[in-house]
Amino acid sequence: MSYEHEKMVSFLQNYYGERIKFFLKDLKDQMYTLQECIDCQTIFQEFIPTDEFSYKLYEEIISPDKSLEKKLNFPVTRFNAYFKNW
Repeated sequence: MSYEHEKMVSFLQNYYGERIKFFLKDLKDQMYTLQECIDCQTIFQEFIPTDEFSYKLYEEIISPDKSLEKKLNFPVTRFNAYFKNW
């Protein structure tokens, strides 16, 4: 799916907040593509952001306060779901 697709833009804005819309232009030529390892079935994102984009994402887009809040409020039941999949 293109990062410019309406559903992708909506997801990114919901997840990262309104600040992400100013950086979506950096992803305009990229596709959100998932791959699966044939050996272990791990699913991973094909596109690896550049150092420059990663810096923007972690230093300018992601709110440290909201990130910490998510970590502190992460429900233990979600960990159980992850472990059951292994």
